[in-house]
Amino acid sequence: MKPTHTLSALIAVGALSLTACSASQVAATSEQGSASAAPVTGAESVVRTAQAELAKYTAEPPFVAPNDPFAVAGLRGKRVAIVAVDQTTPSLLSTIKGAQAAAKVAGLETTVYDAKDTPSEMTAGVAQAVAAHVDAIVLVGVSAALVSAQLASARSAGIPVVMANNSQPDAKAPGQGAGAALFANSAPDYRLQGRLAADAAIVRSGGAAKAILVTTDGIDPAPAVSQGFEDGLAACSTCEVLDRRHVQLQDWFNGNLASLTTSALSTNKDANIVLPIYVTMAMFMVPAAQQAGKAGKVTFFSTSAPPDGAALLAANASLGGLAGMSDDYVGWLAINQAMRGMLELAPGNPTVPTRYLTGETVKKAGTSGEALYGIAYQAGFRKLWGLG
Repeated sequence: MKPTHTLSALIAVGALSLTACSASQVAATSEQGSASAAPVTGAESVVRTAQAELAKYTAEPPFVAPNDPFAVAGLRGKRVAIVAVDQTTPSLLSTIKGAQAAAKVAGLETTVYDAKDTPSEMTAGVAQAVAAHVDAIVLVGVSAALVSAQLASARSAGIPVVMANNSQPDAKAPGQGAGAALFANSAPDYRLQGRLAADAAIVRSGGAAKAILVTTDGIDPAPAVSQGFEDGLAACSTCEVLDRRHVQLQDWFNGNLASLTTSALSTNKDANIVLPIYVTMAMFMVPAAQQAGKAGKVTFFSTSAPPDGAALLAANASLGGLAGMSDDYVGWLAINQAMRGMLELAPGNPTVPTRYLTGETVKKAGTSGEALYGIAYQAGFRKLWGLG
């Protein structure tokens, strides 16, 4: 589950002067050298490797079909229930709208159940969808563990359920990483996103990252993002993880996250990098870092880049970069998966492409999902479905 707060308030904090990663620091460097070139040190080699990895993900991602073409004309009029954690979190709302748009193109009917971030409403939403004998269910940000009994009922009724925006995708795992009770998954590679954030931290620090990692317990993708942080930094022998901190989701909003930030920076005085799992956390952590006297000494890198997050990246030097994806694309892929379930076809590739963003990228392109990730996937899915 994700929070309902936005990042707009922090964008106004223009006085923040934490140093950001410059565009030149994340650009791919030439691997060519000459006989007179200076020897490459261990740190320099690690930085070059990280730069090369980031360069793979800096361009607008092209559409790659997740599966072979299949005809959907016979599904016109079929009903899809979209059960969402809430409709106020920007990333979740974009996923919902993407699913609705994709369903409309395919001639499907959709109903959205807003659980208002309440577990009992999540279970009620799935139960109502099963009772209504819908043809497919899409869960947006809903943890499978919270609706396990209802998922069992859906499976017994032959209703395919697709997880969207909440589980590490793995095409070979049960439910493509979402669990055995689900038919398919639709999500970015959260582990990759965490690794890219770590790569950016390596580049920013010149291969001398002294990092504090901050995760949130109870959020399903959190372990994958955190593992990405760990994997990325483990590849840098000259980098060091100074501290690992855990918070609860409610701590983001009750002042505890800010206090944790102050405490971690006080304890780890040499820290120059902070890696929170989601950009929304930076809304509370950056001001705390400034108040701790770390302006210009600490840079944040994170994942997820909805419009508010992208705007924060462009407006505040405290945030060095974000690994994000199109939430709208997540919705389109979820409908693709749902229709394959209705037709008893194997699900397609569950992974939504990731793009690494810097402040300069956002300043040039804009903050909307269309500006940052393009809409080639929309035409791509239409063609894939025989509607293009």
